[in-house]
Amino acid sequence: MNWFKSLSVQAKLLFSFAAVCSISAIVGVFGLVKLGTINAMLDEMYVKQTVGISALKEANMCIVRIGRSAREIVLEKNPETNQANAEEALAFGNKVVEQLEAARPTITDPADREKFDRVMAIFPPYWVELQKAIQLGLENKDEEAYAIIAGNLPQAKEIGRNVNELCEAKDIASKAAAATGDEVFSQARTLMIGVIAVGVLAGLTLGYLIARWFAKAIMEVDDISNSVSSASQQLAAASEQLSSGAQQSASSLEETASSLEEITATVRQNADNADQANQLANSSRETAEKGGAVVAQAVDAMGEINRSSRKIADIITTIDEIAFQTNLLALNAAVSKRSASSRSTRRSLKWTK
Repeated sequence: MNWFKSLSVQAKLLFSFAAVCSISAIVGVFGLVKLGTINAMLDEMYVKQTVGISALKEANMCIVRIGRSAREIVLEKNPETNQANAEEALAFGNKVVEQLEAARPTITDPADREKFDRVMAIFPPYWVELQKAIQLGLENKDEEAYAIIAGNLPQAKEIGRNVNELCEAKDIASKAAAATGDEVFSQARTLMIGVIAVGVLAGLTLGYLIARWFAKAIMEVDDISNSVSSASQQLAAASEQLSSGAQQSASSLEETASSLEEITATVRQNADNADQANQLANSSRETAEKGGAVVAQAVDAMGEINRSSRKIADIITTIDEIAFQTNLLALNAAVSKRSASSRSTRRSLKWTK
């Protein structure tokens, strides 16, 4: 049943309804087939048996009425009564032919067919002879009429016996058809009960499986709901914390707003100071520009001083060279003087010695 568990909810419901509908369709089709069979048997029993029995019994009754009317004509002396009996006998004679023709298609058994053919062979001449007897009775020829009636009595008995046997055969066939119908009905009922039981069992099984699956799904949903509930509680606690934090943030924002106001005031003061500084900067710029001009003049003067310094340096260099030469001359003079002194000393010493 893993494949059933893997189906979606929609697929499971559709499969279950399809299974139940299929079982119902099987039950319905089977019932219709069996009802059709029973209906065909009932139709056959009615057409071939009931209609045949009714026609044969009606024909037998008419034959009996014909014989009775003929005997009443012979026994009755009233012309009006005899005429009425004659007309009645004629009507019953025609009706016998109609009923026998109506029963003809319902007789299919070979033995019954042979008996029916025997009746159809005997009745026409019997009816002709009986009409003669009726006519003689109307003419008050009772002895001749009675002789004809008595002479055709064996044919009348044979016709009646064959018709009664045909009716009994039809009755037996009707009972057999009814028994067959009961058997078919019993089989159909048993099979229908079995199919219905299978359908009910299958429906209960599917219902149990679906209910179990839905119960499991609902339990999972309940677990998820509990998880969501706990998460909601946590979220509520977090929301409370956030709310308190928001309140703190609001107070902080108020402090920040007041600080911003102070900063704004400070910025405004700074802006004013900046304006003043700008004015001072402009004044300083003008002063710097003027100072720049003075510096430029000073630079030019310093350039002149530099040039003069170079000239002085050249003069100093010349003086240094002169001094160096003078020093050399002085040194030479000193050396010469010392040499002279040394020579003088040596002379003095020499002289002293």
